[in-house]
Amino acid sequence: MVFLMAVCTGSTQTHTKKEQQQGLRLLSVGLSKCSSTSSWLLGHPKVFQWCFLNPKISNMQGKHVLKQWLSIIPAQMSLSPLDMSQEPGWAELFTLVKENTKCLQAALDILTDGDEESVSKVTLLLGRVFEKDGKQSPNPKTVSKLKQMLSDVVHRIFLAKSVKKAKHNLTAMLEILLIMQDQFVTGINATDLKLVNQVCSLLGNENEKIPKQLVFMFEEFLSNLLLQAGKSQDNRVATIILTDKSFLYILQHLVLSNEDIVSTKALQLLALLVLQQADFSIPHLAKNQVQLQLEWLLERTKSKVYLQQISVLQFWAVYFSTQFTSSCAIVEILDDTDHTDLVGRDDTQLNVKTQYLRKLLIYIQQAVFKENRHLQCIAVICLHNLLTRYLKPQVLKTGHSLVEQPWNRFMLTTLLETFEARKTPTCVLAIVNLLVSRVGGELVKVKQLENIVTAFLKGDLKQDSWWNDVVVFLHYVCHNHILNSNLEKKVINKLEENHQYTDQCRQSDDTKKISKMYAIFDRSINA
Repeated sequence: MVFLMAVCTGSTQTHTKKEQQQGLRLLSVGLSKCSSTSSWLLGHPKVFQWCFLNPKISNMQGKHVLKQWLSIIPAQMSLSPLDMSQEPGWAELFTLVKENTKCLQAALDILTDGDEESVSKVTLLLGRVFEKDGKQSPNPKTVSKLKQMLSDVVHRIFLAKSVKKAKHNLTAMLEILLIMQDQFVTGINATDLKLVNQVCSLLGNENEKIPKQLVFMFEEFLSNLLLQAGKSQDNRVATIILTDKSFLYILQHLVLSNEDIVSTKALQLLALLVLQQADFSIPHLAKNQVQLQLEWLLERTKSKVYLQQISVLQFWAVYFSTQFTSSCAIVEILDDTDHTDLVGRDDTQLNVKTQYLRKLLIYIQQAVFKENRHLQCIAVICLHNLLTRYLKPQVLKTGHSLVEQPWNRFMLTTLLETFEARKTPTCVLAIVNLLVSRVGGELVKVKQLENIVTAFLKGDLKQDSWWNDVVVFLHYVCHNHILNSNLEKKVINKLEENHQYTDQCRQSDDTKKISKMYAIFDRSINA
């Protein structure tokens, strides 16, 4: 009977014809008395699709129908969106979830309380539907609904006083929510703030042993919200976290965890908190600090593990840019070395003394030469903040000696050579501008500069994400009359054509500094 009704109404029809209404009502009454869907679902695609195309059946049996369908399709954890749309069993489900809100709601319901196998399949399904190459953007209402459901699950855990039973549900919901937020970024709302409170409390509960994978997901979720809040200049997320009395204590344990994924993400989270406390001037009400050993930070800075090095460079970049603000109240860098012999030197007011800054400078320079462009760009910002923001305002002598290190001269000439060969990203111009203007003018080959300038003249300044440094570079070579006269005229014309744009580059705009600092977190958090 069910099979005949499904075939007659058609798998793509959303409204039942008048002559079918009576039969449908009778069938609905009959199905409502069935204790299991297995007796009538039959594993047939048309029956499965029909269940969700009819509101009465989907409201009544939608979740059970989906669970039954999930139980008969094979687990295929490596399916791409294209493969999933063609794989029998998965294809019908993939299409229906994208097009039918009732089926999507049933999938979300399974995430909250389904068994581990069903949740695993739904996570794969929704991940493929909403990831970038799935060509499907989540509806804002869907994102909001999932956040509310996540909040309800976390609340249920508090009441049950156990996270073990809901571990796979929480992990899956956080994973899908992060994918959705990557595709559809909304402002911070009340549900977000409620979740921040709940997650901080859950992490801060010493009696609750949370699995490392779930701790990592919680860290990533908080980092993601902090990143969204920072870009929209919303201080509420950071304020909630920083006023939680136990969270900084817990965060220190997470940063120093033996579990690498937990430690790496925790250090990124700490860097974001330091940055936002400085940006929003959030008072440090909690008296405890995150204490980090200098030797530990230096070891991680030269780490060969990509994510470790990324996270510590993010921390140093933020630390150097905010060192002389109140934000450092939440971080204390400990150095066990005896510094009594340094009295009278101009670096005594620095938390990191010159002997360690030299080491750190070399480690950061080495990262600038790495082939990974994301790592390169973070290292460039870190080095720039060290030389221009951490040192320049307070300790000119120490700063000057570090800038004039012979290794900097080698780095400058090498960067120009690789940039000329198109093997280095535009972000290195931030360092080239700094070093050429301070120490390296006579070391720069005019032919190298001319080749680089010619390449920029052929492109569109506005299309370069590091346009500010490109324009500064072009202004520098013109101001110092380094180029031949014809090429210099072309550069001046190019700058005049974009005069409104280049005027913006020369402005001292705090918003630009903030946006560039947040940009160093984008790729690693959403990866």
